[in-house]
Amino acid sequence: MVAEEIRKLAEQSNHSTKRIEDIVSDINAKVNETVSNMNQVKESVQVVELSAENTKESFDKIFASIGELSRIARDVSMYLGEINYQTNEVTRQAENISSVVEEASASMEEISAASEEQLASIETVAQSSGQLENMAQELLTQVKKFKLE
Repeated sequence: MVAEEIRKLAEQSNHSTKRIEDIVSDINAKVNETVSNMNQVKESVQVVELSAENTKESFDKIFASIGELSRIARDVSMYLGEINYQTNEVTRQAENISSVVEEASASMEEISAASEEQLASIETVAQSSGQLENMAQELLTQVKKFKLE
């Protein structure tokens, strides 16, 4: 009877350990994806800055970058609630940039101002990504304490 209980507890412990390992693995994958997304955001900003100097093609690149920024902001929000404020700020600024671009189709000076605003938002997201990486490392350290050896 006691041996049966010990066996059940051992099975539950093994199951819990496997589940914790799966969660840690999932967190690692999400952190890696987030870092990748932050790198994509940074690259998108660079594209927007260069496109501000071109004609109609520059408008197409800006709209593509805004769409990419919006998608990335939604992904970051889903995976990491801790940076929800920063994600909402990026989305809001992306929408503002979109409105500014539509209203300023004839004004290169207004396009340049919108690009600078977007760059500031991406820098905020990049800083948040660093914080997120630190939080993920700390979480991994905490989870490793539960790992049976």
